[in-house]
This record gives sequence, C-alpha cells and structure tokens, in this order.
Amino acid sequence: MAENNQQLAFEPAELKGKSTLGGVLATNNSGSSRPFWGSARDSVLGVKLINGLGQHLTFGGQVMKNVAGYDVSRLQAGAMGTLGILSEISLRVMPIPECELTLVKESDAAEALIEMRKITRQPHPISGLTWHKGVMYTRLSGTRNSVREAERQLGGDAIHDKMFWNEIREFQLLKTNHRSVYRLSVAPDAPLFHAIDESFIDWAGGLRWLLNTDEQFDTLCSLAEKYGGHASSIQIETAVKMFFTPFPNTTKHSIKE
Repeated sequence: MAENNQQLAFEPAELKGKSTLGGVLATNNSGSSRPFWGSARDSVLGVKLINGLGQHLTFGGQVMKNVAGYDVSRLQAGAMGTLGILSEISLRVMPIPECELTLVKESDAAEALIEMRKITRQPHPISGLTWHKGVMYTRLSGTRNSVREAERQLGGDAIHDKMFWNEIREFQLLKTNHRSVYRLSVAPDAPLFHAIDESFIDWAGGLRWLLNTDEQFDTLCSLAEKYGGHASSIQIETAVKMFFTPFPNTTKHSIKE
C-alpha cells in the first residue's frame, strides 16, 4: 500500500510479524487513531468466513455502501473469532498524510483530560491524543498547511519521532513487571479516577490503562459502567489472558489459551 501512497485507516499491532488480519479484526485492534479515524470495524467492507457447519459464506463486498440488511461482516469485530473462521477480509484504505508531527507538553493527568476535551472540540487534524508519565502527546496528521496551523494554535514542543506511537501500537508501554494491567474504555469526558493509579490515558480520554492498582476487578467494572464503558483485566504471562466486564445477571467469563 505504501508504494501507492495508501495506508490502513487504523493502526493494528504488528507484534513482530506475528499479527494477522483475522486476529486484528477479531479483537478490533485499532490503535491510538481510533477516535479520529475510526476503528478496525469501521474499515470493514466485507468478509468471507467458515461457520460452525463448515459452510463458506460471504458477507458485504469490496466497495463502499455495499451492505443491505444485517451487517454480519462488521459483527466480526471484537467477536474473538467465535462467529466463524475468517478466510478473507476486505478493508477500505486512506491516503498517507502529507505531514505528521507530535506536540508534547508537560501536564498532570487531570490537566491533560481538561486540555484533551478542549482540543477535540477544535477543527484540528488530530490523529492521536495521549497522556503518559506527566506528558501529553498530541499527534497531528494531514496537509502541511493544516498541521503547521494547528501547531501554531496548540503550542508545545514538536517532535517527528514516531517511536512513542509505535510503542503504544505494539503494547510496549505495558511490557514491564506489572502485577496487574487493566483496560477501561469509558466516555472521554469521564473524570480522573483519583482512587486508583492513572498510568496511561489514550483515545483523548476514552481509554484508561491502569497498572499496579490494588483495586479489585469487580470495582473497576462498576467504575467503568458508571462512566458509560466497560473494563478488561489483562494478566501478563498467565494462563488466563483476559477477563471482561460480565453481562448483567451472568457470571464472569474468561478466555484461556
């Protein structure tokens, strides 16, 4: 795609070449640009899959606006492969931005959340808005003129190194000796959770990664639901990889290797 000045409209992890497109769609792995460019789900045009009866079925197509009726192809996003074995996936792509840079500002988490809400209300070519370890990162992607104008209005130190965003995409910021890793997807305007260690904020406030907190998972599930979202518990190097917020009146469930 790069040879034709195109790229995916989301940022899936490569995982040192082990990532697959089927796995990306099954987990809806989308990267930091999700609030601005859309998720993996939003890029799906159609799929072919093998269902539980061994039937090879086709849903959607290979062009935009091709779906009539129930959109089964996008239903695969986040289904963890439970609805069928994906054999073919058609995705829309987008042009590679002409210019890209990142603005950095020192800020505490509470200040960053307030600033993020202000920035997202403005017509800037934002493709990433993140806070980590006392620094807020604002990535701008677009035409050279639009990026330079946004840089002038927003201020901050400009960097062109993509390493930080690559570390987010590849989950490198989580690969340390953490006794617990929790992922809370909440409304972007949710306040800072003062009772827990706010370690990493992504999606302009809509995604909170919590590392080494003493809070129980049930408490975090309730907290995420209070602010319009859900929680996941990701256990590093254990047999049980992830626990999800239970559905109402059901027991907790897990995915095991």
